[in-house]
Amino acid sequence: MKYNVAIDGPSGAGKSVIALKIAQRFNLTHIDSGAMYRVIALKAVLNNIAFNDEDKLVDLIHNTKIRFSRDKRVFMDEDDVTLKIRQEQISLGASDISKLKEVRRLLVLAQQEMAQAKNCIMEGRDIGTVVLPDAEVKIFLTASVDVRSKRRYFDLLAKGLNADLEQIKKDLILRDHQDSTRIESPLKKAHDAIELDTSHLSIEEVIEAISLIINEKVRKDECHD
Repeated sequence: MKYNVAIDGPSGAGKSVIALKIAQRFNLTHIDSGAMYRVIALKAVLNNIAFNDEDKLVDLIHNTKIRFSRDKRVFMDEDDVTLKIRQEQISLGASDISKLKEVRRLLVLAQQEMAQAKNCIMEGRDIGTVVLPDAEVKIFLTASVDVRSKRRYFDLLAKGLNADLEQIKKDLILRDHQDSTRIESPLKKAHDAIELDTSHLSIEEVIEAISLIINEKVRKDECHD
């Protein structure tokens, strides 16, 4: 059976780590949609392009190659930008450019093209509602802002990057507001998504919960065949 898995949720809910591990367990292609916006935000900074200059950002998209490796490294053209796109300035910039209609349209089209063959797991904020509304499995991951702030803080430290816990929390609150109130494809739970609060769950517990959901879906569909 071929199927797609959509994982949505706010920043810091654990989508990237969980999606990668689920991809490995079920042999799915992992697509980090948020990383695509981060790459464009980073390239905009490098080219002194404002985050609200839609025309120049669109040109940037047309002239940028985004590639994901199997070990979850992200490439902008031929440069490995895996760590660079995780800086807080780039995170907020990604949120800013994601509000722009044409930017979203182009990147959504790219994401949908990647998922056409099925058997992929894609993470983001509008995957189950806009990018892959027909995904066979939809998960909405949540966690308290305090938990998400600490996760981001320790993740940045582990990568050797500077981190300030209070600033991270402020940035997450701002990001939540931007993502949930933007006009174009706001962050929201799809009506048919299963919500998982990961605040008090380990990574392994979340993986097991999602694995059960996927296995149940596959079992039911195979019985109907």
